[in-house]
Amino acid sequence: MITQGLLARQGAGGCGNRGSEKFKRLGKECLFRRFKIQGAASHISKDSKIRRGRSLGTGVGREERGLQGEARNGVRRSAEGKQSSKIVELVSAGKFLFSLSADGTCIAYQRACLQKGIVLNLSDMEIIRSVFHNKLESSVIIVYTLNQDPNARLYISTILLSNIESGHVHRRRKVLRREQLYWPSFIEFDNINRKILVFSATERLYKVWELSGYRLHFVLQSDDIDEIKISKGILLVINERSKSHVKLRIVNIHTGSLLVCHKLLLHRHSKIEFIDILNDKIIIKQDNQHMQILDLGTKQMIKSSFVTPLSFLFLHQTKLFLAFREDSIETRDFNANMVARIKTGLKREVEVGSNCVVNANQTVLITNYKDHHDDGWIDISDIRSGKNIAKLQYGMYTHVRGASITAMCFSDSNHELYTGSRDGTVLLWSAFG
Repeated sequence: MITQGLLARQGAGGCGNRGSEKFKRLGKECLFRRFKIQGAASHISKDSKIRRGRSLGTGVGREERGLQGEARNGVRRSAEGKQSSKIVELVSAGKFLFSLSADGTCIAYQRACLQKGIVLNLSDMEIIRSVFHNKLESSVIIVYTLNQDPNARLYISTILLSNIESGHVHRRRKVLRREQLYWPSFIEFDNINRKILVFSATERLYKVWELSGYRLHFVLQSDDIDEIKISKGILLVINERSKSHVKLRIVNIHTGSLLVCHKLLLHRHSKIEFIDILNDKIIIKQDNQHMQILDLGTKQMIKSSFVTPLSFLFLHQTKLFLAFREDSIETRDFNANMVARIKTGLKREVEVGSNCVVNANQTVLITNYKDHHDDGWIDISDIRSGKNIAKLQYGMYTHVRGASITAMCFSDSNHELYTGSRDGTVLLWSAFG
């Protein structure tokens, strides 16, 4: 997982779909999870040698049966480590790669041997929705539901990586025990500020918890709150709009104190496409209107002729953002000025962690797509220059012809890209400079 810029949101029970259909800010609509930026990577040289197609998990079935009830038995897997349904999330944490499939099964692979796999589900009733690497405690947090629970309550537990390494996945600890999270509640992990944001639909409260020690930090009443965005050191609290304006509040995420209160004037008959915060700037876009940038320091409003793309990806660490269009990806600064243009074959909807990841330094972009021959490709590009670093073909290494990549992550520690496919295959791609 990325050190700066990651937000992972877990929704209780289903999918939220807010905002304009014409525009999608990456991670705004979510299916059990929300990622602003996901993945971790390091620079890859042009002369990188790529070792392709190493499938993970040989002999996993035998390993599962030896766990004596500490992990779920009977998960359908082939001798080559193929899971029974598509891979929806890959997380690199310490010595492990965590692979989560659509049926809620999560398997931890030891990256060193690429063969031993441990199932994290303790029973057939447990459906894991997402995995988050808590670097502060050398653990992973799992968010799960029970398949016979009609209310789809979210449960949150933490497992030390050392316990997973020793095979004791049952030695987990429930956290945030007092929270009863039912749809449309959610939990959002913030690795930037080391916080957890929880919305309790039953209590109508937003709560900020510490990621270290899981202590309650402060509470916000949600009566007139429409949405909350997280940035470095602050929360952007967006109230429900009136006809002519919307009230914005900037709250210190470490103390809960109010820093700025601003009444943003709006075009009365234009729907808000999105409001977001990028360090000291707030970006506002209304339907059929120019994008506007509010500088919180000077209180000046800048109008931009920048045409709204299909989706955005904000890179807070480098003070840039990526604008995804039908035939290219534009790198722009926080004033919407063009920095570089990246050619891509990516045509379908962009999903961070699925067909798009960014490295830890936010300098390298990895995307995957299919061409008109249904062949699958992975592009590795330099974000600031727009130059292509490497181009890989992946279609020939999946078990089903034409199977799409549905999850990706990149590990800085060993310069390896992991991909999961619709057919359940997990592949490792190693790059050596």
